[in-house]
Amino acid sequence: MNNPEGISSRNRVGLAFVEDVETVDVVEVEETLLTDAVETLDPEPVSNQKKKRRKNLFQRILKKFFVLVARAYVSFFYYTWPILKKAIKPKFVFAVYGNRKQQGRFFSESFTKKARRAFPIGFMFFRGKLGMYCASPRTEEEMAEKPAFASAYLMGVLSEFPKTKHFALAGRLPSFDHKARGKNVPEPLRDGSMGTRYVMLRTAEALAKKLGKTLSETTFCIPGGAGFTGAKVVEDLSRICRFVIALDPRYEMSETMGNVLRTNDARAVGQADAVIILTGNGKEVENFIPYLHNGMVLADDTHPPVPKYLREQVAGTGAMLYKTVAEARRGIRMIPALPGFEPSNVPGCLLQCVVEMTAGRYFDEHDFSRFCDEADKLGFYAKLISHPD
Repeated sequence: MNNPEGISSRNRVGLAFVEDVETVDVVEVEETLLTDAVETLDPEPVSNQKKKRRKNLFQRILKKFFVLVARAYVSFFYYTWPILKKAIKPKFVFAVYGNRKQQGRFFSESFTKKARRAFPIGFMFFRGKLGMYCASPRTEEEMAEKPAFASAYLMGVLSEFPKTKHFALAGRLPSFDHKARGKNVPEPLRDGSMGTRYVMLRTAEALAKKLGKTLSETTFCIPGGAGFTGAKVVEDLSRICRFVIALDPRYEMSETMGNVLRTNDARAVGQADAVIILTGNGKEVENFIPYLHNGMVLADDTHPPVPKYLREQVAGTGAMLYKTVAEARRGIRMIPALPGFEPSNVPGCLLQCVVEMTAGRYFDEHDFSRFCDEADKLGFYAKLISHPD
């Protein structure tokens, strides 16, 4: 029968007026209705549906409970901090931020409207030294749209902790601030790039080991290779690896210099043995998934990380995708843990902060090899893990 409405004849009940009338097979209709009736009366599917509804209801209640607990914790910390700050003197501070989804779990809309531009939400401990991490009511999306929000946040961090000498800035905060003010973050704030570079070097070693190769035998691709930190990682790897492909849409043309190819052509990923993802958002892997191949290994250092549905697509190519984190044998403990991180995980930007705090000095670009030595002495290393869901 002609069906211009796109409705299945199996599910149609009653009369339908159409332009072209055809003969209906009555026996087929009766069999279909009988089958549907039996399926409806079958107690097993009904039982399963009830179980599923109960499970979904329980999950929603549990999720709501955790959101309420998280918001209560943040509110308690927020309103008691003016009193607590008189007794708590952290040696180091980590400024973090979240996207809309993450912050919605911790901050209510009414809270974000009246909150200070920076406020502490957790503790850190490293070798007997106390640290704190703080948050902003502004989301990543808001800072990306108006970088001045990030600068205001950083100034708020400094005013909350005027006697602290070591600060770490998460993710894109340094670049947001640079866009707003046109210059690098001022000391004692640190952009954390050396910590990230250190972790990426150790990540490259771990990926090569997964492949059963040495670094000098391995070709790496770095999506996000034209970024502030990405460009430095490309340069670092070019000194020790067989070949490096810097992939970034900001490159206007493909160009090879020495053992480095800089290109905006996603097909170049297929030439690599291993990939270290340094893009601004994990969703950007979608651009090069079609060019991954069986046996390739990838490390995700994006924030937010590669989402689950894209990780499944990567797995479908035969490639292996890991999340890379830094840890130390006597590591940092974060209470509560950051979303997406285990309590012992150390973001690269925070790693630089604690290395400089322990060494009692700041390191500049020319001291990078010495910085790596200090990080090694403190027992830091890169670890490839499964993405926490």
